[in-house]
Amino acid sequence: MARRHHVGLTLIVVVTTNARPAPAQLAGEHPLIAYGLKSGSQPPPGAYLAPTFFDWDVGHIKDRDGTELPIGGLSVRSLSFFTWVVTPKKLLGGTYGFQVVVPLVSSQLEFPQVGLQTGSGLGLSDVYVQPINLGWHSERLDYMAGLAFYAPTGSYEPGGTDNKGLGMWSFELSGGATFYIDPKQQFHFSALGFYEIHTNKQDQDLKVGNMMTVEGGLGGTFLKGAVTVGGVYGAQWKITDDSGTDFPSNLLPGHNYSYTAGPEATFTGFYKPPWIASLTARYLWDFGAKSSFEGQRLIVFATIGRLHIPPGSAVAPQ
Repeated sequence: MARRHHVGLTLIVVVTTNARPAPAQLAGEHPLIAYGLKSGSQPPPGAYLAPTFFDWDVGHIKDRDGTELPIGGLSVRSLSFFTWVVTPKKLLGGTYGFQVVVPLVSSQLEFPQVGLQTGSGLGLSDVYVQPINLGWHSERLDYMAGLAFYAPTGSYEPGGTDNKGLGMWSFELSGGATFYIDPKQQFHFSALGFYEIHTNKQDQDLKVGNMMTVEGGLGGTFLKGAVTVGGVYGAQWKITDDSGTDFPSNLLPGHNYSYTAGPEATFTGFYKPPWIASLTARYLWDFGAKSSFEGQRLIVFATIGRLHIPPGSAVAPQ
């Protein structure tokens, strides 16, 4: 049986034991796949907490030519706590909200290296803060936009084998929409894009290239909003080159990218205003990667929300 390792969420690539240059680039912060069905929709005003478990079984990497390189058994796992507050207030015509994600990982590997270090146990990684989250709603379209940053709160040492963070500030601009295919808003298609830029890494002249991520899905809502099912997708590309005089000599230049797709299901098991609770599961298969991993991803999270309901009104679950 292949040995399994447990490492952090933004692991990029581990090289085989030969001495040739590694076929990948430095890691960005945004994980695939953070959003799925109705990714362009902001929920109703309220406060939501979603503990999230992520497991990524990686079987191989793809080099810059698309050639498959087996790496044995590798399991990427994390546990994060996602908070989303949507207020009744308006900004630029949209409903104002904000997000905070606190992730726990066992290790963050920022670039390829020979062998694997499993880390010393779960620890705080780089915290995600979206101080501006705006949502708009119309009869057939939802829109959402946001401005966020990743703070280097995880421990980091250049060349370290037990880093919890990536040692850099990252800034993210996002925007997208959910389109309702029918007037009853039962069937929907969504896409949400993220553009990520980075500062130099701590104590180094080294900067990760800009990243672009798109996530969403096609699905339907049934049983008076109790069940939502469909197919989801994610795609991620490096848009600009990594740079700096400290760029590792064992890495090859170029732009890595990866794709993933699979089913998603959400069951809203409790809805008694102002409280709502649901459980969501996604399972995805990676494909078409270059200079990146391919494997299968499992994402499971429970959402507990307390809705803001003005007196005399009613809010249906989304």
